[in-house]
Amino acid sequence: MASPEKKLNNKNLKFLKDFAKNKGMYLEIRQHPRQHNMQNEKKSYDQPAIINVIASSEYVIGHCSTALVYSALLGIKTASIQKKPYKDLFEWKEFSIYKTFNISNLNSFKDLKRI
Repeated sequence: MASPEKKLNNKNLKFLKDFAKNKGMYLEIRQHPRQHNMQNEKKSYDQPAIINVIASSEYVIGHCSTALVYSALLGIKTASIQKKPYKDLFEWKEFSIYKTFNISNLNSFKDLKRI
């Protein structure tokens, strides 16, 4: 299971850990590549490529990212968490990205129980 790290508060992190544990899944949280550049960190070449991580996941959770589209195309359960459902930041609703790629558009981490 892959999930975004940036906006995770402790409550959501605990929920994700419990969710993964209850499903018997390994939880991997990866930063957006830009986060590494912003922090002046060197890219870690010992991590597997993101597409390999996605391909071996049962769920991929994020926020309007290409990783979600890749996972949906690979047939993996995919969800985008939109904490403000009325705000279509990248116009994914307008352009039918959720529908076209079968990506669940959720308002909270607790809504993961639906997919």
